[in-house]
Amino acid sequence: MARPMLAASFYCRSLTAKLSDLSLLPRNGLFHCRYFTDQPSDAPRRPKRPANAYFLFKKKMTPEVMKQYPEASMIDATRKVGELYKQLPEEEKLELKKEADKLLDDYKQQVKYWEIDMGSNELEEFKQDIKNKRDIKKKKIQKQTLKKILKENDKPQRPPTPYFLFLRDAREMALRSGKKPETTALSREIIAEYAQKWKQLSEEEKQHYVKLSAKQYEDFQEKLSVWEKGMIEAGKESLVRKKTRQEMKIDTTQEGQVKAKAKSTSSKGKVKVETTGTKGIANVGSTRTKSKTKVESTKTKGKDKWESSDDE
Repeated sequence: MARPMLAASFYCRSLTAKLSDLSLLPRNGLFHCRYFTDQPSDAPRRPKRPANAYFLFKKKMTPEVMKQYPEASMIDATRKVGELYKQLPEEEKLELKKEADKLLDDYKQQVKYWEIDMGSNELEEFKQDIKNKRDIKKKKIQKQTLKKILKENDKPQRPPTPYFLFLRDAREMALRSGKKPETTALSREIIAEYAQKWKQLSEEEKQHYVKLSAKQYEDFQEKLSVWEKGMIEAGKESLVRKKTRQEMKIDTTQEGQVKAKAKSTSSKGKVKVETTGTKGIANVGSTRTKSKTKVESTKTKGKDKWESSDDE
């Protein structure tokens, strides 16, 4: 009897928890060991967010679609449900939305009660854990997206290290020896075997791969430099290494881009004003010259006419 009671007096927390948080002192009648699960087994579970209007429709219609099309895959069934939802009258969509809104209001109320039951410290830990997971996921997605964009823009690939050049040669030798491709795949066991062979190579043999890798790296640096200049000329500075941007004093932040654009616009305006001013001065000078010439011409004509009258 004592053993089940003792087990019920403990709950366990995440392995990522701080060592200082480990305590066997009772809190609220329970002993806290923070090292196995994200949430205490006896703590209230966070309410699950309800489905929106579309997912309520999907939950209802998927069994019917699968019954009507028994050979259809789940992907095809989901696609069919999506088509049916698009064809649904607005009145029925509105009813589904009202139902979803009602479930959402109930969910928000349940979350409030759950937060009260959790306590401020446990709630703060839970929120921080969720934030950390989201940040990790966000960074992972950003990294994958950047990798895809760099590949689409034909960024030069970094050359392999001396060890991986050795692995490549070892695999080619295995293929030439008549082994099947599946037996030369770089499985964990084969990699361990080649790692041992690499250690047994003489310094002279290793230097062959070291020099080859160094030569390939020099070629890579030259190609990368040309590629980065091309990206900058194409207005894709964000794809260029931070080191290169700093050397060329390129600011890829939103604020920096706005400042650069404003500076460019200001420079263009200044040049235009100066050009217009020069034209204006030239026009005024030209007008004055023409006017002066016209007056002198008129005076000359008048003088000639007067002299002609005197002669008569």
